[in-house]
Amino acid sequence: AFDAFQALLKHLHAVGEPETCTWVGQLRDSQLRELEARLRQRAVDAFSVAKFALAKCPDTSAIRADLLRPCFGEVTCTKIWTRFCELAGMQWSSREDLLSALIRDVSSCPLEDAAVLLRFARHLSENFAPLELAHRIARQDWAGSRPFALGVALLPLLERSIHELRAAPPGGAPRKLKVAVTGGCCLTAALAARLGCEVLLVETRPLLQQVLKQVVEDNDLAVSFVDMPVIDADIVVWEGVDDDTILEHGHLPLIRVLLKARRERGMAPPRLIPERLVVNAAPVDSGLPRIRGCDLSRFERLRGSELALPHRWPRGACHLEPHVRAPPQRVWDIQLERLADEPDLHLDSRSLTFWSDVGLPVNGIAYWVDAPECSPARDPGRPADAWVACEQPLAPRRAGTGKPLVVKASRTGSRIWFEWDEDVGGEASVADGTSTTPLFPAVSKTRLPAWHFKMLNDHERNRRYEAAISRAVERAASRRHLSGQEGGPSVVDCGCGAGLLSMLAARAGAESICSLEISPIISDVTSGTLTGYLRERRILEAEDGAQPRMQVITKDVRTLLPEHVGQHDVVICELMDASGIGESVLSVLAHACKHFAAPAAQVIPCRLELHGALGWIRVQECHGSVDYSALDPLVMCSRRGGPFAAPGDGAGRPAAPPPELRAGGGRSEPRAPSLQSGPFGSRNLNRMKRGEAWGLLSPEVELLQFDIAAALHGSSLHPCQAEVELTAGEAGIVNCVHWWWKAWLDERETLSNRPIVSGGYETHWHQPYVPLGPLPVRPGDRFRLRVSVGDRVGQKLTFSLAPAAPGSASAWVPAPVAPPRLKPEPLERLLAEWPQRMDRACGANSALLDRYTRSGDLDGLAALQRAVQAIVSFPALFQCDPHVRDRLIGSFCGVSFK
Repeated sequence: AFDAFQALLKHLHAVGEPETCTWVGQLRDSQLRELEARLRQRAVDAFSVAKFALAKCPDTSAIRADLLRPCFGEVTCTKIWTRFCELAGMQWSSREDLLSALIRDVSSCPLEDAAVLLRFARHLSENFAPLELAHRIARQDWAGSRPFALGVALLPLLERSIHELRAAPPGGAPRKLKVAVTGGCCLTAALAARLGCEVLLVETRPLLQQVLKQVVEDNDLAVSFVDMPVIDADIVVWEGVDDDTILEHGHLPLIRVLLKARRERGMAPPRLIPERLVVNAAPVDSGLPRIRGCDLSRFERLRGSELALPHRWPRGACHLEPHVRAPPQRVWDIQLERLADEPDLHLDSRSLTFWSDVGLPVNGIAYWVDAPECSPARDPGRPADAWVACEQPLAPRRAGTGKPLVVKASRTGSRIWFEWDEDVGGEASVADGTSTTPLFPAVSKTRLPAWHFKMLNDHERNRRYEAAISRAVERAASRRHLSGQEGGPSVVDCGCGAGLLSMLAARAGAESICSLEISPIISDVTSGTLTGYLRERRILEAEDGAQPRMQVITKDVRTLLPEHVGQHDVVICELMDASGIGESVLSVLAHACKHFAAPAAQVIPCRLELHGALGWIRVQECHGSVDYSALDPLVMCSRRGGPFAAPGDGAGRPAAPPPELRAGGGRSEPRAPSLQSGPFGSRNLNRMKRGEAWGLLSPEVELLQFDIAAALHGSSLHPCQAEVELTAGEAGIVNCVHWWWKAWLDERETLSNRPIVSGGYETHWHQPYVPLGPLPVRPGDRFRLRVSVGDRVGQKLTFSLAPAAPGSASAWVPAPVAPPRLKPEPLERLLAEWPQRMDRACGANSALLDRYTRSGDLDGLAALQRAVQAIVSFPALFQCDPHVRDRLIGSFCGVSFK
């Protein structure tokens, strides 16, 4: 009963009224009351169940979302800002009281609950600020495709300003300049310090300040830290331009305060870098294109794009780059020197009119800033080429005949947002009701990560699968013909996802396709996609043309029997993740080959190999100028500390090295100096320079091989274990095991996530690694690496590294033969205290949620959701960083906005 109830809650947007009424009719009142009692701790107080029938509009593609969850349109930036300005005119004992009252007023939650949520959001912002900075630096492509990444665009402007201001008057000595830097990642601070300036880095968050101080120390920089820009600074650098949102780190209000203070004292403004920001905007469509000729637009409803929250412009292989639908316009020319003229509660709103081709969909606004040295007089460029580019979703619309799209653009000192200007353009554009994207109901905790859409847009993956499927279906048809069997070939698609491979099989000539999907949310949409595909075929082909039979079964493949699915000529599966086997591809294919494969059937893929090596990975230096080793343990694994480090901060470290190093499966023993969690980490090594950001210290070897085709004849695929010997080819510090995989779809087509520099091609799959050690190695060191897959359900890899023989690995040899001990990890205490920090941050919030969930108070939970929406809509206003958005929305609303 719970399964049925949960399914309805999650997928109401895809289930029809007849199905709902049938389900309700099968349960008696007593069963509903019993069900309600069982589900109270899951915050589902049965909703009176009748709401399901009421929740459907006459148009069955729409949903009365307000009956199931708070409408995300109820809490808008305009409403928040308007109420904030009203409250700011009153007397408050503290800013926290003001902000708690603001949350209460826009969400209707109790004041004490608003205060708890505000503290929780700030704790999240504080705790994750160092990690977000590390992620931001680590994801940069230093290979040259983005020459203006981070603060690099400001370096020539700063250097020129320093030389101009420091020029000595005739007969005088050059003066020492004072440079204040707000935000960023120490790039401009490092340049100014090396040019002999007194550098003050403005950072108010203690944890991030601690990490940045370590970056400064590692680079031997003379940099001081302050909470506010000093009034007598000669140069003020705004390095903290956010590549997700541009303004939302809240540095502009600090600069405004500084400029006003100098004006009050009769001082001229300092040199400001950059001097201005020119913001451009244009409407965009970020919808899924037709993939291999197949329409997957229904899958858009799983993106959760109804949340109008900005995010960075997608860049890189397989990302869905939005299409600009109208000529861009210049929106604002923000001259920093004039910030002192703006009032404290400044709101700049203007209406933008865009002319788009009739019928083209628009579901967002792109806005971007060109590099500071670019002339402000030039025409707006493309967002893909900009210094900083963002995108904000909007409710989907299409331009009508002879009518423009009218958008209202608004800006404060810490937020930019866009909304349809209903007052001006309400009749100029029409809502695209067919492509409206409903969000999941609030009780659902299922989210669809962005990599799903990158995967669908991986053209090389799709092409190779299509070629292999076409050959397999053709061979199956020949086999059936030669054996005298009637009918065409049949295909089972295990883990069908959006249904793309099922449609490719139908197009290749399969007569029957059975698509299996474990997620009801996905399978609901896939059913509609396949129905649309068959309808499209009937229109394009002859009316009496034979149509394939296509069905979708929503269940775990491993729980189905042949009488449910039947036996098929071709078994298809695409469940490879970055690790190769992490999505249970082995157990799924083993079960499918045993139960669903007809005699002489073919399986795709038919073989899978894992290759790996000992290696290292780090946060790459910025053009060789700033060493970011301090950030390694936050997002990867440090190359300092661990079991082979010299005595330092880590008291109690064992004197003798452990007999072996274990990693994978979500833990390492001894624990590596890393905050990396989960069974493995992954990075796009194609965007990182080999030799500077990652490398291999041993030759690549085959770790495991899985003969999937043999499973058709009863062979087992898992659990399994292999042992290989690795020899270090050069000296270095191992802090991870790198690996990648290669899958044979058939005898001609293969897929792999091997990095390009190692002979692979660029795909949406990243390259996996597990933190290990760190371990110093010398050339000729020999190791035994044991790799195992022991989990019968999830198939996670675990690794064990030890010397191949006594004395074969120098790190295990007693001193003085052993290599020098590694340096202690300077942030070891921070790493050790991280779990306690998070426990303290989440404690009060968990108690708050528990109070509502135990009583089944849906109205109270809805108010908490609205409160969270207020915080994520305007994070800087609530003294939070924008990175809190995804964590708060995911926790309280069950969706991911990115």
